[in-house]
Amino acid sequence: MKKLWKDNGGYALAYVLIVVLVLVAVAVSVCTAALKNYQAQERSIRQTRQLYQAEGEIEKFVALAEDVHLNDSAKYDTQDEAKKAARDAYLTHLKAVSKTVRSCDYDPDTTVTDSNSCTFPLTCANDAVRIETKIRMDLKYSVTEIPPDETSKTTMYTARVSKATHHYITYTITHLTAEKGGTSE
Repeated sequence: MKKLWKDNGGYALAYVLIVVLVLVAVAVSVCTAALKNYQAQERSIRQTRQLYQAEGEIEKFVALAEDVHLNDSAKYDTQDEAKKAARDAYLTHLKAVSKTVRSCDYDPDTTVTDSNSCTFPLTCANDAVRIETKIRMDLKYSVTEIPPDETSKTTMYTARVSKATHHYITYTITHLTAEKGGTSE
């Protein structure tokens, strides 16, 4: 037994060094993989926070657009004229909402109106995501009929938007990552 111990000439130390080097290489690769996974999770958390922030800004805009407390229009000869004036007052209300929610991009020139609704695109973007949506606001009017009196011989009308209800026509989320990630709807 002593002869076997003496004859190996230090080769056992070489085997131990090889095993230690292999273990160090495995440990380094495990740590590198763990670090990359941690960094990916951090990016995912940041993107998710920014997604929720952008969605919250869109929802804030919509909530303020639905919160209608407008005054009656001036007096008009027909209900349609009074409703048109009330709708114009609502569009002015949307401009004021866009100044309150500055992270959302609302362009009043792109708003399409008909007698009972208005439709407009709305975009909210930050570092990680861009949300582009098209919203239709259905409008309900409160029309007041003013009977004729001594000064006016005709019936007059005033109107105001009493309720606005939103509907998303489109809702597109684009992730703005370094890899220029995909789009989800």
